[in-house]
Amino acid sequence: MNNSISSQQIEPKNKPVIQDNSNVFQVEKRSTSKMFWNKRIIQLQNGMLSYFKVPKQMNELSKMQPKISVIIENIIYIGPPEKPKKQNSIEITFMAKDSIYPSKIKNRSTNMSVNSSYGRDLMAAQQPIVITKKKEIIIWEIAFSKPETLKEFTQIIDKVKHPEKYQQQDQQTQSQLQQSLAQQPSIQQSEIIKQKNSIQLQQDINEKENQQKEVQQIQLQLEKQRSEQQQKQEELYIQLQKEKEIHESELKSRIEKEQLLEKENKILQKRIEDQNKQEQLLLFQEEQRKNIVRNKIKTSWNYNYLQAIELANMKDPKTIEECITNSFVLHESIGRMRDHAMDVCQTIIDELCLPNQMKTIKPTDCLNEDKYIMYSQQDNTIDFGDDFYCYDGLFIKLSFCQLKSQEIQTKQGKQEIQIYEESQLKALGNEFRYLSLLADQIELLIQEESNYPLRVPLSCIIDYKGIRAFVLAIPPIDDTTLIHGPTFDGQFITNNAIQQYMNQIGIRLNLKQHKFFEDELISNLIPMSLFQEVHKINKDYIELRWIENEQNINEFPPQNLSLYYLLKCGDLMPVIIQENLQNTSRLRPEFVRSWNKPLNSDSYLKQIKLSEIEADYNELKQASNYLQNQLLHDIINKFESLEFLPIDSIQLSEQLHQSGINIKFIGKICQMCQLQHIKDLCICDMISRVCKKVLRNNIADLMKNLKYQLSQKLQSDQSNILEFSMIQELTTKDVQDINIVLELSSKLINESCLDFLNLLLGVGKESDIFWIQIIQKQIWYDYSYNFDVSSRFSIQFKGMLLYCLQQQCDISFTISPTLINGIFKESFPLKEKPQFNVQQKSYYLNTSKIARKSKRRNIMNQEQLFQSIKWSLELCLMRKEGDEIFANLLCEESCENANKALCFTKSGHPGQIKPLLQIIQISMNNLDTALQYFEQILQILDSYFGSSHPYYFIIYSIFGHYLMENGYFNDALNLYESALQCAIRLFQNHHCIADIYSDIGQLYFYKKDYNNASINYNKAISIYEKCNQYQSYKYANILLLNGQLLFIQQQYEKASQQIDTAIDILYQFEYSQTDLLIEAIKLLIQISNSQNKQNKTNQLNLQLQLLQMRHSILQ
Repeated sequence: MNNSISSQQIEPKNKPVIQDNSNVFQVEKRSTSKMFWNKRIIQLQNGMLSYFKVPKQMNELSKMQPKISVIIENIIYIGPPEKPKKQNSIEITFMAKDSIYPSKIKNRSTNMSVNSSYGRDLMAAQQPIVITKKKEIIIWEIAFSKPETLKEFTQIIDKVKHPEKYQQQDQQTQSQLQQSLAQQPSIQQSEIIKQKNSIQLQQDINEKENQQKEVQQIQLQLEKQRSEQQQKQEELYIQLQKEKEIHESELKSRIEKEQLLEKENKILQKRIEDQNKQEQLLLFQEEQRKNIVRNKIKTSWNYNYLQAIELANMKDPKTIEECITNSFVLHESIGRMRDHAMDVCQTIIDELCLPNQMKTIKPTDCLNEDKYIMYSQQDNTIDFGDDFYCYDGLFIKLSFCQLKSQEIQTKQGKQEIQIYEESQLKALGNEFRYLSLLADQIELLIQEESNYPLRVPLSCIIDYKGIRAFVLAIPPIDDTTLIHGPTFDGQFITNNAIQQYMNQIGIRLNLKQHKFFEDELISNLIPMSLFQEVHKINKDYIELRWIENEQNINEFPPQNLSLYYLLKCGDLMPVIIQENLQNTSRLRPEFVRSWNKPLNSDSYLKQIKLSEIEADYNELKQASNYLQNQLLHDIINKFESLEFLPIDSIQLSEQLHQSGINIKFIGKICQMCQLQHIKDLCICDMISRVCKKVLRNNIADLMKNLKYQLSQKLQSDQSNILEFSMIQELTTKDVQDINIVLELSSKLINESCLDFLNLLLGVGKESDIFWIQIIQKQIWYDYSYNFDVSSRFSIQFKGMLLYCLQQQCDISFTISPTLINGIFKESFPLKEKPQFNVQQKSYYLNTSKIARKSKRRNIMNQEQLFQSIKWSLELCLMRKEGDEIFANLLCEESCENANKALCFTKSGHPGQIKPLLQIIQISMNNLDTALQYFEQILQILDSYFGSSHPYYFIIYSIFGHYLMENGYFNDALNLYESALQCAIRLFQNHHCIADIYSDIGQLYFYKKDYNNASINYNKAISIYEKCNQYQSYKYANILLLNGQLLFIQQQYEKASQQIDTAIDILYQFEYSQTDLLIEAIKLLIQISNSQNKQNKTNQLNLQLQLLQMRHSILQ
């Protein structure tokens, strides 16, 4: 196929060129990879050979840029391939040198290096071209569809490549044409002559002969020329053959060179692949290293906690929600460590009965026990040999209840008894409590001073199966990081800057800075406790932070690397000084912070003999006496005024601790308090706490004995029934199965717990001995309370006792009416095996600090937003505060959540009363349903408290109020009278009786029975005055109600006097009782208007306007 395209001719300077028009051929070209045949366009134009991709239209070819161009002079070889590779086509192999890869055309002055003369001529032509790349040798494999196309293609190339050859042929053709044209007229002339001179034919014979001779001579010359020409052709053929051989050898060498290059390319490609594999391996190793760092960070609990502290204080919150969200980051960090610690400790405690070689988590053999905590080996008499563990970045110390001999003073004199001691458990509890306290104070200091450097490691307490585990996230410290505190060689080192930071905490905790003499000349200032240590974080922590920052594993870079850890805080608070008793208990932080003077934590140490220490000791003794006398009287007054009304052991403990009173004083409270329900609760709490000790010791002994028997069984197949009494049912193969052994251990522990509870709650000789020898003596030793064990048969608070046992012993079992009725009547009242629960204590950072922080940021309405129950619910779930607290929060959120709250409360527990009252409130449109829920509440009170408790008249009053609001006045009056009888039975003169009289008076007021309303109002006023409640808002309220009644009865002077008194009282409660105060002023304005006292009315109106303005501003 030949499409001629006209173009401008190029005139070379040095030699003539055949005029070759542009010729275009459609071919198939083999790809460089030798795998494909691609359709291409080859164009011969102006001494150049180029190939293009096939355009959509042929007229677009002139606009296209060639893929590769070759100067035709540089073509080395065109011929058939060694072996055809494509069927139904004619193939050639094309070899050329100095191939050209054109790029975008720029201008004609672009530099170009072409060796051939034709290339130089091409450069002289006005052709804009730029050369971007050259290749010395290029080989194309081209396939033509027709042989004549191939012939035409090669002929055109040959014409351009050898123009002289075709020029000579053209000249010969021209000469022959001229000779033939010259001969034609001579022959015609001779014929004419012959015709004219036929007569003279004979005469010309001789001349013809001569001519023939001449012709012969010419023929000889022609033959000679032919032979010469043939010889030349043979010589030319030989020369061509030689050239062909040379070309073939060159081609062969080039092919060999190309093969060598291909081989080198393969080697290079393999190297590249190996390099890629090596890079991938490096990337994989780098990712593995990152994963190691991530896993290390994951178990670096303190590192994550410190990052969370930085995050919580890094951002500047603009809303209270942002403050709370930042705080949640802290609780999430604490929660992750706590949850992991719970899983680990459960595994460790479950496997305590196993020999060490069978354990999943093995104990730590060689550990400096007092590296992180205050520890005394003599406090731990139950030796499992595996009390310490280090696992996943956690340091774990187990502690057990111990049985030891102790001499006590009783009414019968001194007696030596076996008592249950938990000094190590209490020490670990103090360690955690003070670390948590310091964490809270440090968080507040960081908010005030972002670079505050002191920190405490994360820790938590896990109680499970009667065993306590103290878990400490291992801090990044070592033997060289101590900068403040006692050293191993008995010296004391300190740092002035650290002392200043510690003193900031000491001031907040109301602890006194005091001196300690190392020797006669050197003295040191102790900010808090003498045995407290401060360590600077070591390089491991710093490296971890920088690695994380470099790898961008987390979002937030490190901020402060100059951090210090407070450790060994178990002696932070001063001890309680008691006469004739060992001083082991310590003052509550709540009490120390509220005391009027700073107290010295070390004032009881005998080795510190200084004059000021004696003064500190006297101050501590004064504080201890105040605690044991005045503070106990204060809490009893709150109990008797019903300001505090605990319903179980947990609430009793919380209310005592909030007041700064230790649990050990509940025996004294029981003696001093006159309220029977408080006495009953204290007795229940003392019994359940003693039972907790006994049960702890029993389980520890059982697991220790089981471990011994398993170890012996593994060492010997002999089956001694006495020696292996606990595992006699197990074969040697069973003993080696961890799951079977753990199942047996759990079964034995649950059975032991069941036997213990039946011994406690049942009847019989063994039960009597247990109460006298164990319970009674232990209560006396722990609480100095002489409990009459025979009184247990007549107690009415059986439900309370069972729930207290569940709470203190961390066990669960079903409390049914059958069980309650069988207590102290049957030998085995409990049939169900109890199950042990996991209890935890972790840092409960005081979230109220968020509100304080938001105040400093001037966030509007932060108090209202902070009270949102939504956040409290989320925080409760995050901190795992317990189902009962969560149920109370649900009730506070809305009445509609009451049914949900019931799901989180224990059946028969008073915690159900609050949601049940809310259900009654929303069910008052159906009185029968409301009465059913009311009966359910009474049943809970009967089974839990017995027949008399303040909750009875409280419930009667609340339900009576619901009935009154819904118009059931007679039913409400009956309930109020029942409440009044119950209150009078419990109290002679108490403000709760006045509250009931007030409610009855209000009911009569609604019924417009003003005489009975006045009688009950006056009774209420009288009782409030007898109880010295002159300044209470309830007294102001009853005065306001009575004044309203007097106003209706037109006794204006008396009404005005009582309302004036009420307003004076309510101004003391302006912020909490604003609505009531506004109502009183409005009523007084009406009275003044009725008396025509215009001046007073004007004053009251102004007073009301100011009050409403203040109220709106507060809102």
